Amino acid sequence: MFECCFSEWEQEIWLYLDGELSSEDRLRVERHLEHCRRCREFLADVQPVEDRFSFHLQASAAAHPLPVNFTKKIMSKLPGMIPMPWYQRLWSLARYGMTPEGIERTFRYHPVTAMALFILCVVTLFSVWLANQGGDYFVEVTPVEGKPFRVRLSESIRCDDPEGRIYELPDSTLVLAETGAVFSIDAYLDNGDGRWISVKRGTVVFDVESIPREGFTVTTPQASIKVMGTCFAVSLEGRETAVEVASGSVLVEDAGREYAKYCILKPGESVTADHRRGLLNWCRIEACRVHELLGPFDEIRAKADEQSPPRSDALFNVPK
Repeated sequence: MFECCFSEWEQEIWLYLDGELSSEDRLRVERHLEHCRRCREFLADVQPVEDRFSFHLQASAAAHPLPVNFTKKIMSKLPGMIPMPWYQRLWSLARYGMTPEGIERTFRYHPVTAMALFILCVVTLFSVWLANQGGDYFVEVTPVEGKPFRVRLSESIRCDDPEGRIYELPDSTLVLAETGAVFSIDAYLDNGDGRWISVKRGTVVFDVESIPREGFTVTTPQASIKVMGTCFAVSLEGRETAVEVASGSVLVEDAGREYAKYCILKPGESVTADHRRGLLNWCRIEACRVHELLGPFDEIRAKADEQSPPRSDALFNVPK
């Protein structure tokens, strides 16, 4: 099992022969040599050569001793070494620390530091995971005559119902999606203008509940629609967005130009936004279209008022 380990142990065997290993490393090499035949044969081949070379070197040094202060004189004549910048030393140390040899050496000679770094890495990864979990927001959507479900922010909601479908948001805003319409909730009930819905295809009608300090914005590739307590429809077909207002008022901004233009729509008005030509085709819509937009929401509000129990006020229940 040790026949293929020679390449890993060759350097340490040479250091063992030169006497440059610590007592612990020498003991580790000797234990390996007891079990590895290939490394033991290599040591037997090179040790006589190494011993003879050391003998001749010592004999030559004894016969021809070096002058006094020889090392100091040589070092004084060498050119000064340019110190490596601190960032290069740090980068070299980091690169060495990421190698298998560096990791093994760190755990062997600095176990406390290695364990501290390991714990720091685990805590950092766990913190990042918690941050990602915490940033994954969901919104509960309740279809009319259906079971509530949760959607992640920016997750598309597709309506495949042949007659369309009405969804209720937690703030009582109603959203009517016609067949084939696709929309998503990009932000919801954040501070300021924090309710954002993106229409991606088809026609979607909104009956927005007005919340103090909370705006409601609908976006398409061509326009941005900002409202407060309004019933309106947004239709995205191809590269054009049509906005129709049934009640309240709507601020429509052109999203296709560098300098956005805008217009304010009143009840019974509509406009078309094109990503190249801006806002165009302003006109009034017929009264039947206004009733068509308001009708489904009025029915739902009426049913909700009938089913809700009467409210009791303690001010009117004071005994005589």
